[in-house]
Amino acid sequence: YWMLGVEQYVIDPEREYDKLSNKLGGTVIKIGPASDTYINIFDIREESIEENSGFLSAKLNKLKGFFSLVFEELNDEKYTILEEKIIKIYKDKEITFDDKSLYKEGVFKTSNEMPILEDLYNEFSDEDKYFKPKLNLFVNGSLSFFNKKTNVNLNNKLIIADIYELGEENLKLGMFIFTELFWDKIKKERTKDKAIYLDEIWRLIGVVSN
Repeated sequence: YWMLGVEQYVIDPEREYDKLSNKLGGTVIKIGPASDTYINIFDIREESIEENSGFLSAKLNKLKGFFSLVFEELNDEKYTILEEKIIKIYKDKEITFDDKSLYKEGVFKTSNEMPILEDLYNEFSDEDKYFKPKLNLFVNGSLSFFNKKTNVNLNNKLIIADIYELGEENLKLGMFIFTELFWDKIKKERTKDKAIYLDEIWRLIGVVSN
């Protein structure tokens, strides 16, 4: 596929593709405690738009899946509270349900103009006993590498998502983030041949399915 020019995106939970990627000139994105490459879960990408839905509406649907993994007992009442806070942090960045708000002088906003997990964390009071403690792990604790702006070039025809360092418990979070990212990449320029490889995907499916 690489020889044929097919764009390829790989989720690699067991660090099996790094050497292959280096040989072929691919991009390896490592997410973990020792990583210096980051993907912001709050990024809205221009190619992410879904049929019959706006940018922010589509993003909120995806974020519901992500936070259902973070807060394993996220019922409808609690998610309503969470979604209100998420809408607020986008609004603070001048991003609303009006798709035009994603453009500045005709150019789609970048990751640097998106909120991060710390913005959501700061929306909750110190008295909050449900959202605040868990989010603290992502802001001040061992998972703070999720609290970063995206800083990687995503234009390579071969991208490896190395989530080996996340460990078994947090592997599903990395899988979710990269599944969304790669799906957006697939939707961009649909006339080109592309492929996604989801290695060990049962680890994510087993968590979010019944």
